[in-house]
Amino acid sequence: MIPPKATPSMGLNHQGFNNISTLVDLLRQKAVKNPNQQGYTFLEDGKIESESLTYKKLDQRARAIAAHLQSLNTQGQRALLLYPAGLDFLCAFFGCLYAGVIAIPAPPPEASRLKRTLPRLQAIAKDARATITLTTLGIMSLVEEYRQQVPEFQQMQWLDSQAITLELAEQWQPPAIESDTLAYLQYTSGSTSSPRGVMISHKNVIHHCNNLQKSCGYTPDSVTVTWMPYFHDYGLIEGLLEPLYNGTPCYVMSPVAFIKRPFRWLEAISRYKATHSQAPNFAYDLCVRRINSQQWEQLDLSCWRAAGNAAEPINPEVLTKFTETLNPCGFSPKAFCPAYGLAEATLLVSSSPENETFISTKFLASELEKSHIVPANSDSADLVRTIASCGRLIRDVKVAIVNPYTLKRCTADEVGEVWVSDPSVAQGYWQRPDATEETFLAYIQDTREGPFLRTGDLGFLYQEQLYITGRIKDVIIIRGTNHYPQDLEWTVQKTHCSLRPENGAAFSIEVNGEERLVIAQEIERGYRETLDIDEVIIKIRQAIFEHHELELYAVVLLKRGTLFKTASGKIQRSSCRASFLNNTLEIVGGWTANQVSAKQQNFNQQVEEQLIAPRDQRELQLVNICQKVFGTAPISVTDNFFELGVNSLLIVCLFTEIEREFGKKLPLSTIFETPRIEQLAHRLQQLDEETPWNSLILLNPGQPYKPPLFLIHDADGEIILYQNLARRLAGNRPVYGLRPYGKSGYPVLHTRFKDMAAHYIEEIRKIQPTGPYLLGGLCAGGNLAFEMAVQLQHQGEKSSTVILIESWDVKNPLNLNISNQRLQSFSKLITESQNLKKLERLGYIFNKAQRKVRNLISYLVKKRREEVQNYLKINLYRYCLDKKLSLPQFLQNITVRSLLIFDAQHYVPELYQGQVVLFRASEVIITDNPSIDDVPAIQLSSNPLMGWDKRVTKKIEVYDLPGGHSSCLQEPYVQVLAEKLEACIAEAILKEKK
Repeated sequence: MIPPKATPSMGLNHQGFNNISTLVDLLRQKAVKNPNQQGYTFLEDGKIESESLTYKKLDQRARAIAAHLQSLNTQGQRALLLYPAGLDFLCAFFGCLYAGVIAIPAPPPEASRLKRTLPRLQAIAKDARATITLTTLGIMSLVEEYRQQVPEFQQMQWLDSQAITLELAEQWQPPAIESDTLAYLQYTSGSTSSPRGVMISHKNVIHHCNNLQKSCGYTPDSVTVTWMPYFHDYGLIEGLLEPLYNGTPCYVMSPVAFIKRPFRWLEAISRYKATHSQAPNFAYDLCVRRINSQQWEQLDLSCWRAAGNAAEPINPEVLTKFTETLNPCGFSPKAFCPAYGLAEATLLVSSSPENETFISTKFLASELEKSHIVPANSDSADLVRTIASCGRLIRDVKVAIVNPYTLKRCTADEVGEVWVSDPSVAQGYWQRPDATEETFLAYIQDTREGPFLRTGDLGFLYQEQLYITGRIKDVIIIRGTNHYPQDLEWTVQKTHCSLRPENGAAFSIEVNGEERLVIAQEIERGYRETLDIDEVIIKIRQAIFEHHELELYAVVLLKRGTLFKTASGKIQRSSCRASFLNNTLEIVGGWTANQVSAKQQNFNQQVEEQLIAPRDQRELQLVNICQKVFGTAPISVTDNFFELGVNSLLIVCLFTEIEREFGKKLPLSTIFETPRIEQLAHRLQQLDEETPWNSLILLNPGQPYKPPLFLIHDADGEIILYQNLARRLAGNRPVYGLRPYGKSGYPVLHTRFKDMAAHYIEEIRKIQPTGPYLLGGLCAGGNLAFEMAVQLQHQGEKSSTVILIESWDVKNPLNLNISNQRLQSFSKLITESQNLKKLERLGYIFNKAQRKVRNLISYLVKKRREEVQNYLKINLYRYCLDKKLSLPQFLQNITVRSLLIFDAQHYVPELYQGQVVLFRASEVIITDNPSIDDVPAIQLSSNPLMGWDKRVTKKIEVYDLPGGHSSCLQEPYVQVLAEKLEACIAEAILKEKK
């Protein structure tokens, strides 16, 4: 797709927009002057265009939400905005502005991290005294049980913005707001105990967007690609609001999509000819490390004029390496725009201008430590520190370098605190007058110039460039996220009774250009002789990771009374940091991730005892792969992946790298059976020896006295999709997954429904010798579970309970023909184009229809060719299997799905006399995308029971679920499935006892 080209009336220079004083004025006038201009497009998984918003559509949805809020009398109140990646946030954000409600963009809760995300949301809600939460039904379901336990959540009204009808838009009344009216609260990231809400007005944003437009090279043909989260000031201001101010298109992808595949970010920039895109320093480093040369060759980045780099300390080496690597792709050194900013200034204070190569300058390190600026000569023998410039000051921004202790202006060759003055500077901190006065109303003592914003950052101006050298503030910034040291210290001091409360220091040091975390902690005197140092350090590392998702660089345990403090008892973290670097702390014991000197041997005792190095070439290869994918080192061959904090995204990356390195494709479910490198290496050895792998995998151990639940793989042969369900089931029930039986060279040893079911019965009898059984599965897994129940019935076993999740009888006619869906989608063109003029409408319909016909023909031809190829491949595969012949290479990638689809033409399920429970997804999905992976089965079937009523003698229990065909097993919808499934299991067990 070629991005729409902006016209002069679309916003640049704002001709006819002189009366814009609020964000409401901005969007309203865009909707009037360019109603059908595409403003935002969301890229699902960073690639597929899944939804878009024109200015008219965004305005309409915002007015509808605002009208609903106005009916609740909410003007001036605060509303939390909790949304997954997508465009719903923008509608809710402007809905709040249209209603005069103060918006609070906040990170949405995540099912896998509720212990960390919910306390922060609670703290924000309490501080802001929020009365409303705008979100989605999925997130509301996720936090439902916690809402009753958290007073702040109970007091708020929770609204599903997607359920608000567009008809309400006509009832909207413009709010009584002005340029100085508070638009939103930007809560600083990091602290959960005392978050601070920065008060951003409409004037702050409008003024800052104007500054960015002129300083960052935005023109009528600009295009933005952003993956930065909406609750981050970088993502909200320059990622989302600046394109609106300019009237230029913006393509949005989720942060997860970037982290999973960094290539998708650069691919989107290349595809849409993006001119502007921003990210923190670590993102550019990730691209260099994770993208291979074959992918580089697909990119054309000559369009990228402004690659913003801010939100965390900038590493000059990363800038250089990224530029050198991407130069063959057309990326220019002049495109890099290192910048400096903070939420309290709305966003940026300085940025490198367009068409100006980024600057890195070497200074004498010894002088910088003394707050003196001395450039280093090229032949200097002294230690030097290379610092990346953060560019020139934006427009009329005024910066003063001030001594933070005397509050007097520094001389030109001194390092001092950066003070900022500009209309973009926020109004202060919400409900914190003392902190506001201290931070936002600073005056230079000798000249009484002011007021200034005190940034808490140390820096200097050199040759009209701003350089940042460090921070006065104790806040620790790692990968763009702020972490307050007192939070980290409190976490540490709760881990072991030997650690002295209020006598620890958390600080960061620079290691190879990255900020790394160090903990220095005193121990109580009575524990010194008997203390198990290894145990304490392990607990500290685990607690920091679990509660803050940070990896420690070092832990040092100190003698009582040796921690640096002021006379009033305040911890001197900067002094602790300096002594740590100078090796002058009085250390009892410790650990460090960097084993570099004999002096630090006592640090490494725990690592040396715990770390088991690779013992053969296969383990060495796996260690290297894991360290690359997980981004952590060292890794022992006995480390458990899940204890390292590995998530499903990293598992996918890991198995992709293993397939590339070893040429062997492992099922994702292998991770449950072999969660350690030594086990994974053994599995790869088994594949070399053609040893069949186990079909039965334990997903959740549970209590052994409870009847286990057996879940059969889906049509792709995977069971990892049951991971969330196994964890969510109440009552600590044992859950097993059954995957296809295979071995190296033969991915599947059974190719028919009946043969697979018979093998799986043999497997489950190893765990549960006699029935009744609890059997279930998604899609084809449900068919296999049903066949197992039928065979067990013939063997005289007690009736099993069969749980069918989004599963239909193979003989039930389903509308699986994508061509039918494509034909039906033609009718939508009429509706989509109804607001266009006659000639524009005809042109729109013709262009769209032409593309759809071309895609339909291509799909039908491809589908028929694949059917013939599969017929030949499967019959040849079965022949080789029966004759025990070695498989040709082209047959070794045959899929479980193709085998099951082929066998379904001949397989006829028999009548079953036991209990069957059918779970149906209910989320309606309308899409032109040919994939039907998440379309609910009920949407494709004319039979509400999906044909199962013809296969059973008892009444089928039916339950409807939120989510789609596969997403019903994913967060946040899986919680509903787990609750209903556990209730069904409990009822089935009760009936059996009676």
